[in-house]
Amino acid sequence: FAFEREAFPIANLLQSGLIGLCCLMVAFGMGLGREGSVASLMAEKMSYREKVFLSVSLLSLVVAGSVLDAKRLPDPYSISDAQTRDSGVASVVVENVGPGDDAAVLADDLHRDLSGLATYLNYQSAPSLFIVHRGDLDADRFEPATLKNASGVLIRANYSASDWDYEKFAPIALDVWLTHTTDGAGTFEPRCWVLEGLSEFWTLRREGVNALQPANVIDRRAVAASWLASDDETDAVQQRKSTSLTPASIDEWYSLRERLGQPLVRSLACSGLVVARKQHGSEKLQAFLSEVLTDQQPASLITDWKRYRRPISVIWKEKMGSDYQAFQASWLDQLRLARAEFKDVLKSVPRLKASGRFVSKSSETCGLVIDHQMETSEALEATGVPVSVLYQTIGIFDDREDETEVRSQVQPGDGQQRIEVGRLFNSGQRVWWTTSVRVPELDCDVISGWRREVVQSRSQENSP
Repeated sequence: FAFEREAFPIANLLQSGLIGLCCLMVAFGMGLGREGSVASLMAEKMSYREKVFLSVSLLSLVVAGSVLDAKRLPDPYSISDAQTRDSGVASVVVENVGPGDDAAVLADDLHRDLSGLATYLNYQSAPSLFIVHRGDLDADRFEPATLKNASGVLIRANYSASDWDYEKFAPIALDVWLTHTTDGAGTFEPRCWVLEGLSEFWTLRREGVNALQPANVIDRRAVAASWLASDDETDAVQQRKSTSLTPASIDEWYSLRERLGQPLVRSLACSGLVVARKQHGSEKLQAFLSEVLTDQQPASLITDWKRYRRPISVIWKEKMGSDYQAFQASWLDQLRLARAEFKDVLKSVPRLKASGRFVSKSSETCGLVIDHQMETSEALEATGVPVSVLYQTIGIFDDREDETEVRSQVQPGDGQQRIEVGRLFNSGQRVWWTTSVRVPELDCDVISGWRREVVQSRSQENSP
């Protein structure tokens, strides 16, 4: 293997290399022993006493290794001035800001959702969720942060803004919290749609509605995602043929998310849970979700192998009592049939296409030039719609990138235009980029699809 899906296994490789080095040193010692005495002794049959001694020694090494390798749990993250809500199962801490009660209201709402979800999934304990105020952020932008020397989950947000909307924040907060709590089980790609769908399903679909409705923004995004992903026409700009939305697309969730963007695929996944509840009932759905999202094992190749041996289709069969592929086909068929009812919404959704190339600016730097094209219906005027370019430099290995860390550049709108990114990139860097347009009817952005490209000027491409 070269890398794992979530993180490059540096610790595992170092341990394997150390063991291999020790074995190599032992082999050299045996081969270089004087008069071949070591080799001859090793060739003799072991006595019963030697077998017992070797067994006890190996067992002692295993026990000692497990004890010495046990890491001290980091202290919980702490905020000096904050609103704290703790039910024993879930804990929420929100930093106070100003004389108002914004922090108290957010703490109450978030703790209600978090403790209810933890009870629903049968969690005995879960990490605390910390919300820190950051006034320079837009009300709809949230920044999860990694705590290296403390335990818990941290998110930065501007919840004192006048246009703050808890309904937009809650799915992101639950998504981040579930990702940390499941310790890799929920982000395992064939299961990832369950985690992302639940984060929106729990906060916005608890009223028990089991039908797709044009008045519901989540349903509008789900149907739009199905429509955008099912374009079978040849893409003239990107020179590739788009694939239809199939059950295989659900299993390749990260690829689908990079095609459509996280807001659309999260609503798409939410619609899948709505269909599952309609077909099988709330009790079976709860049993399935609890099984999938409580498989807390440390990320490793052995864990991945166990999950491959017991895929989500097997869990679905055990808990829901039906065929998983048949459910996927039924779910996607319902979205496809709903397009007629959502036709007025789909008229306002553009299809974006983009291609990029790097232009040499100096011997070591290049600029990124993007050819952007927006296909619209008669109901949507392309001219004047602002176009955003989102980009981020990434590492050499493909990984699940974080859309919250990208930089953006807004351009005046036009149906077809050429955009030059206002930043230079070093030769050899990898850039992750896309273009996006805000669609008010969906209350989110539609993207042209994320791309990973190595910075290379045309002169370098043509060189032998």
